[in-house]
Amino acid sequence: MIDELNSIRKDVKEYLDLNLEIVKLSIAEAISRFLSSLIKVLIVILLASVVLLFLSIAAAFWLGDILNSTAAGFLIVAGFDLLLLLIFVLTARYSLEKPVIRSVISHFFPK
Repeated sequence: MIDELNSIRKDVKEYLDLNLEIVKLSIAEAISRFLSSLIKVLIVILLASVVLLFLSIAAAFWLGDILNSTAAGFLIVAGFDLLLLLIFVLTARYSLEKPVIRSVISHFFPK
């Protein structure tokens, strides 16, 4: 009887250890997927920012040529960029926060 209880105790301990390993692996996989997606998004944001910077500079010089004032071209482009920033800040809760929450949840709890 005692040998059977020891055997059962050993099997239960082994079962719990294996379940703990499965949970650890699942967490590691979810974190890895999330970090991979985060790095991809950050690289895209960085590249898009560089492109936007160069397009803004080009637009500023183009407008400066049209207006015969480089400063005016840069001021107009800066005003446009400031307007875009203001729109983004005002709509970030709906356009950014909720999709990010959904994305994080889907990475940690895939269907």
